[in-house]
Amino acid sequence: CNIPGCFLRDVEKSRRYSGRNFKRNKDELVQRIYALFNSSVFDNKMPEKVNVRWNKKMLRTAGLCTTGELSQPDRKPYAKIEISLKVCDSADRVRDTFIHEICHAASWMLHGLRDSHGDTWKYYARKCNTVHPELPMVTRCHNYKINYKIYYECGRCKSRIGRYTKSLDTTRYICAQCKGPLFMVPLTRKDGTPIKPHVRPFAKYVQQNYRLVKEELGGLKHKDVMIKLGSDFTAKKQQQLLLQQQQQQQQQQKQEQEKQEPEKQEPEKQEPEKQEPEKQEQQENQEQQEPEKQEQEKQKQQELEKQGQEKQGQEKQGQQQQNH
Repeated sequence: CNIPGCFLRDVEKSRRYSGRNFKRNKDELVQRIYALFNSSVFDNKMPEKVNVRWNKKMLRTAGLCTTGELSQPDRKPYAKIEISLKVCDSADRVRDTFIHEICHAASWMLHGLRDSHGDTWKYYARKCNTVHPELPMVTRCHNYKINYKIYYECGRCKSRIGRYTKSLDTTRYICAQCKGPLFMVPLTRKDGTPIKPHVRPFAKYVQQNYRLVKEELGGLKHKDVMIKLGSDFTAKKQQQLLLQQQQQQQQQQKQEQEKQEPEKQEPEKQEPEKQEPEKQEQQENQEQQEPEKQEQEKQKQQELEKQGQEKQGQEKQGQQQQNH
């Protein structure tokens, strides 16, 4: 496509319009497509904006264009486009369906014709494909495979029936082709792993206690029974919360006691550690006293030597006097 700003190719792969972002930005996508086609295909002859609505009740029809005239003196034509949320669940389906419906709106807004899929609609459909050759052919009917959430399978012919909710009672309905029994296919994720059904706590409580409460309070309406069940459920929930808080407090107290016990035992273990510095001080004192002792011993030896020399000198003098 040679048109500047064209973003239609592989629009379903863009991050902005795929996955979770698709639901957030689907309105923006529609308005961008309309502005692009109004300038490139319809030469800006269409209104600046178009009324687009998302329909949840259209289960098989992809889109619908409603045309008419405003109740004013000018009697201006208008067009309203509806797109199915169930069928158009991706950006490429929204793009193709919206282009199909724009051609209907253009045939009415520009030419005043309601010819369904007649010559005027075919003219604009061909023009869309020539201006934007990257698009698939704009056709009368879609061939989308509808992505149902729930499937029912026949036990004999294995044919499947799709539903958006669990609305098919298998005890009352059978297969239309072979009259065989129907079974609900287990729900699975994209990777094939089974999905466990989730039941809300209040719904489970109602299933278990609805009959009992209704029998106890005989003559009450459904509304009153549900109010009573709601109040009982909240009271029960509060009791459970109180029990949980008490259990948590008990656990905290136990943990604190366990922490205090080793703290008491630690001083006994640390007594030898406290004695170690005392020993070190004694050793240091001994080391300091050792040189002093050595000096004292040397002094004593020197004194003894002096005394011995003096005695020897006195003995020699005594011998000399005797000789004289």
